[in-house]
Amino acid sequence: MNEVLTPGVSVAQDEFDNTAIVRQPPVSASSSMGEGPHLLGFSWYEKSPDTVYLTVSKLGILNIEGVQFMVDGEPLEPIRKASRLTDYGRSTDRKSSRRFATTFSAFERLANAQDVRMRVESIDTYSVSKFGPANGIAVINEKFGKFLAEVNEYRLS
Repeated sequence: MNEVLTPGVSVAQDEFDNTAIVRQPPVSASSSMGEGPHLLGFSWYEKSPDTVYLTVSKLGILNIEGVQFMVDGEPLEPIRKASRLTDYGRSTDRKSSRRFATTFSAFERLANAQDVRMRVESIDTYSVSKFGPANGIAVINEKFGKFLAEVNEYRLS
């Protein structure tokens, strides 16, 4: 997939303590147009190596109250809120985002799963999208491998 159309992994240095930050900006986490218009991104910080932060986005202006993942038929846990509020971005984006956190081992399960269902919860409703090799083409499917490779360069050194 074209990196210009779907941004890829980047590595930066924290200006305060020079530790590594590995980021994958949010990209489509839906395998068909009939699913919830979800995006998923993630970031890892060398100073908290056992945590991966998930950026969950949905097209439209709405509160994101929570997220759940079903990974190969099993719930993914733990997931906790990492931001107090939903970020509504710029008015031209028409996209709402919220950050969550999970353990590195839980993220590895998510990244290596065949079938993932992502449930994005709003105040009185939710929507579901699917990704992973069992669900056809979703942009996010191509992003996990490079992200994990970059993170593991720092985790294993």
